[in-house]
Amino acid sequence: MHREQLRTLAITGLVLGVAPLVLAHSEDGGHTDEDSMLRASEGAAKVALEEWPESYFRHPARSGLMMAHIVLMVVGWFVVAPLGMFYETTLFIYQHH
Repeated sequence: MHREQLRTLAITGLVLGVAPLVLAHSEDGGHTDEDSMLRASEGAAKVALEEWPESYFRHPARSGLMMAHIVLMVVGWFVVAPLGMFYETTLFIYQHH
């Protein structure tokens, strides 16, 4: 891979990696009051788990799908990605010797 292609790929990866974080901020620009967050976390600790409202992460119909997604992502990042990098590095070394 040429340097320009590698730089373009790195910039694209950075932009695509940061975009969801930027878009996930709340309407107030992502700025929150630390005191209100602390009070909310203290209040949440006092509420029993059964009393919590339904959320995306607690939805009973999708818990298996979410666990499968987590397992596949962990396998992808910690098994497939390193093996792919080793393979590409090996190809690069043998092609240039």
